[in-house]
Amino acid sequence: MRVKTKGFLTGAIFIALMALVVLLAVFTDKPMAANAATTPKYAVAFDYTYKYTEGSGGGVSNSGYSGNDVYSTSFTSGNRQTTSINGVFLYGSGASGTATMTNGGYIKSDSVNVELSVSGAKINVSILNADGKSIGSGKNKASASGLSDGAYKVSFSYSNAWTINSRAGASCSFSGSFTFNIDGQAPTISGASSSTTGKYVNSAFTVSASDSVSGLKALYMKAPNNSTFYSVGTSTTVNRGSANGRYTFYAEDNALNKSGYYYVNFDDTPPVLTCVGASFGSNTNKGFTVKAEDNSGSVTLYRKVDDGGWTASGKSYTVSDTAEDATYYFYATDGSYGNKTSEMWVQLGAELSGEFIKSDTDNSVYFTWDRPSWTATLDDKPYTKGAWIRTEGEHILIFAIIKLILEGVYYGVY
Repeated sequence: MRVKTKGFLTGAIFIALMALVVLLAVFTDKPMAANAATTPKYAVAFDYTYKYTEGSGGGVSNSGYSGNDVYSTSFTSGNRQTTSINGVFLYGSGASGTATMTNGGYIKSDSVNVELSVSGAKINVSILNADGKSIGSGKNKASASGLSDGAYKVSFSYSNAWTINSRAGASCSFSGSFTFNIDGQAPTISGASSSTTGKYVNSAFTVSASDSVSGLKALYMKAPNNSTFYSVGTSTTVNRGSANGRYTFYAEDNALNKSGYYYVNFDDTPPVLTCVGASFGSNTNKGFTVKAEDNSGSVTLYRKVDDGGWTASGKSYTVSDTAEDATYYFYATDGSYGNKTSEMWVQLGAELSGEFIKSDTDNSVYFTWDRPSWTATLDDKPYTKGAWIRTEGEHILIFAIIKLILEGVYYGVY
């Protein structure tokens, strides 16, 4: 508080306690202009000037004082009369709870009420628009409605003259004011969707909020499996390894406008494939079932036979022991998140088998097999079925899960 005094007593500062603000969800997708709204009853800081004049046959004396950003004051308003302004209050169409507001603060209602808590004189109060025109006035209070977003001023004044005695008189004038702004624009949020199904990610993401009018108070986040929102400042980044699930956000500005809820569905964990009745990467002569599971609850299993095309198979697929002998391939995705498992396979039917054929004239050999879907590599390069191996030295041939070594005229399985 900054107060200049010259002669008379100033009042004590009135302190209003900030009420607990309940977190309410406002289900709007776009910022809206201010409308009539219940707000806290704000105790507003104001500026004032007081002048006092006293005259008699001996001459005239002047005194007074002023204050800036105060919440209360007192002044002599008449013969043996003191007027105290114990508080100046601003609220919307209704009031719930209390709070303080600085001179030039923000309110989110297009209907406003101004009240002075006064003991003593009746003080003229007027609400002025940006052009200086009065749009509401009264004694110790004033109201206005249908206001647009923007800046407004509240002025209040009092003047009086009186006789002290038959030879002396006095007069006074008091004027005070404060400004306020109406902000009906909710904060904006980026990096998230206003739809619960609007954004799915499987990597780190950032959500931020901003407000160009009254300024951002905070961005709030609720993590998956958590019932409580907490402030994350103006932005937050959720990294890989964080809890999977739906993150919910909203933002609030300094006029207490709240955005709607915004969402990000986060899952950085691929689905899990299990095989019942066989093992992935092996041969079996019995039926087996492959199942896909994902923590998101959304998963699709895909399958193909040998070199055929991929087919979606729900969440599980069973290959009976009477199915055709083949290699069955599987993978799974978790839908909109884009996570995918590695491809896994199970061979049904004959064991992997092949045959080396040696040349009758030299040490050259080639390798051959029956099943067309089987493949082989020679020294880490694709090997064509039946191709002669003529280079002397050690070679490594990998045929599915069977590794063969050839050295000179020697070859075998290990």
